[in-house]
Amino acid sequence: MKPAIDIQHLHKSYAITGKSDHGHDRLNVLNGINLQIRKGEVCGIIGHNGSGKSTLLKIISGITAPDKGQITLEGSIVSILELGTGFHPDLSGRENISFNAALMGFNKQFVTSVADNIIAFSELGDFIDAPVKTYSSGMYMRLAFAVAVFLKAEILLLDEVFSVGDQEFRHKCITMLNQLREEGTTILLVSHDFSQITSICNRCILLKDGKVAEDGSPQEVVNKYINDYFLRNVRYTGAQNNPNERIIWNQAGHPSVPYISIHSNTAFQYSRAEDIRLTFKVRKTTEAPLFLSFVLYYRFSELAMGAASFYHHATNHETGMLSSGAFESECIIPGGVLNTGNFIMELYLLDEQSAPVIQISNCCMLLITEDDQAHIQLRKNPPQSAVFVKLDWQQKRL
Repeated sequence: MKPAIDIQHLHKSYAITGKSDHGHDRLNVLNGINLQIRKGEVCGIIGHNGSGKSTLLKIISGITAPDKGQITLEGSIVSILELGTGFHPDLSGRENISFNAALMGFNKQFVTSVADNIIAFSELGDFIDAPVKTYSSGMYMRLAFAVAVFLKAEILLLDEVFSVGDQEFRHKCITMLNQLREEGTTILLVSHDFSQITSICNRCILLKDGKVAEDGSPQEVVNKYINDYFLRNVRYTGAQNNPNERIIWNQAGHPSVPYISIHSNTAFQYSRAEDIRLTFKVRKTTEAPLFLSFVLYYRFSELAMGAASFYHHATNHETGMLSSGAFESECIIPGGVLNTGNFIMELYLLDEQSAPVIQISNCCMLLITEDDQAHIQLRKNPPQSAVFVKLDWQQKRL
């Protein structure tokens, strides 16, 4: 069977602004990409800003021409790339539905049959008859996504479509993508939300410097990216050889705190049921009291929970670092609280007034895996919230 998307030796560069158009004055964005996307495959594309993700989708969709290389497509294609792409700004949302359908070769009868579904899904109400140039970014996304999924293209390209809009509508879109996946639609999804990549996709590609750096299962590629690239700014000498330790602060000349590390005896990976035990080691030279605090981000952007050593159950021992010296502090997040997926930690050292003395972003990642796969609900439609608690339930027949 022919692949849905066949990419051979793809190159793309752009002239650097303010310089002459010579070879050494150009920025190479794609450097010989070779990819085959099978029909029905849902493939996530991740990487740093500037790695070539959006350029690749623009070339596949025909918006941008490559310098060299060839792309072969099998099937109709629709894309949601830059907000507003494919919409005529002076036409209303309703008129743009017909406009997009006509561009894709659909007749008026088909448009009539799906228009009501598109309008209902977009939830735009009376705004459907307003010019789209008056739409907010969230309204653009709603209409674009609704048009894309109900026109039933065989290949769907999505570039950060969930970065705008409210949480409820994003969840609605994800449910629809899962339905399209079951129907065999080929989907390419560019996203910085790694939990979306791991829950929606069955394949993931990591781009680095315009080349394919990793290609494999979503969880493996995401973990590789996070540990090798995303957390690289906190990987100091001595931490690389110990998967259970993150040396996140090693500033010998700092006036207050020369050293901070985080230790986990499970290499920062836990099943949902087990307690998350984290040990913090801090050396401080100041006599002023300091307190540890951290927040966890789910999906790399959603604030999930926070904690501080001054807010605790203990009644018979100190939880602050009240003098100079070396300190070791352990905290426990109870099992069965955090949902499955990746959580990124931001760590603080606070003074007595809760003002941050040190703030360290992206200092470590916690990977939570599901320990009870017997539940069909967890496999088919996993919960989307950062906190998903196993509670005691009792019920009786009335």
